Amino acid sequence: MAWGSERSPVIDFARELSAYRAEHGAPTGEDISTATGLLSPAGGTGEYLSTGRVSGVMAGTSTNPPTNSVIFSFVRAILHLQNPSADPITESHPDVVELQALRTRAYARQSLGTFRERHLRVALDAVADVHHGCFALYALNGATLHIGRSTSESLALRINAALDPNSQVIDRESVAEIELWLLPDLLDDPTAEATVAHLEETLIRRTLHASAPETLRLPDLAVSDESAVPASRIFPLIDSGTLLAIREALRDQAAELAERANGIHARTESLFKHSPGGGQPECGS
Repeated sequence: MAWGSERSPVIDFARELSAYRAEHGAPTGEDISTATGLLSPAGGTGEYLSTGRVSGVMAGTSTNPPTNSVIFSFVRAILHLQNPSADPITESHPDVVELQALRTRAYARQSLGTFRERHLRVALDAVADVHHGCFALYALNGATLHIGRSTSESLALRINAALDPNSQVIDRESVAEIELWLLPDLLDDPTAEATVAHLEETLIRRTLHASAPETLRLPDLAVSDESAVPASRIFPLIDSGTLLAIREALRDQAAELAERANGIHARTESLFKHSPGGGQPECGS
């Protein structure tokens, strides 16, 4: 499986353009093409779109979303066909601005997808011939999404299965990093199954200790278990600058939400401490 098999941002955006066309009288591709020719004088804003190009824009057949100039010409033609007597719109028209903003988001998602596909391929190539080991998938905020292992097939196949596009458990677009713990020397070891299973259990316990609240009493991690964990290798599926910015934003958001929650809790507690009659015992007294 390649990351390219996931839902395409270009097709998603093409559906937005098709929906816009349907909302404004559903003109044909030929009509839109003719209108772009009439509304695009030499040296003017916008451009002529052939019938084939209009069809391609709405089908999402290109590698990247259409340019902002194409979007402007597309919208201007549709609005002209809906009301030929109205003055031609400018690039500041709300519909143009909205669709161009959606196009920017689609292009960003497409770029991230290309980066992920390339780096995922590197990670899978690194374990194509490794049959024993564990892996972890991490979310944008650093949380662990999944921990898995392999003892009878290529670790790459196990990772592929976890990232299956039809999975109801993991949203592939939210996977930001893959961490690998490889045990290639276990190929002919009769205890291989138990060794890999023990490693997986240790990694799961480590994750629970790192994320569980202090009130949840978990058994201590055995020093012997930790020492048996081999060195790992992390493969980022999002470039480090983008990932750092996302995680900083998520931390700031979490801190702000926690501060608001504490404020609400304090105000609620204060209200319960003062009954309407005055002089009454506090709640819980």
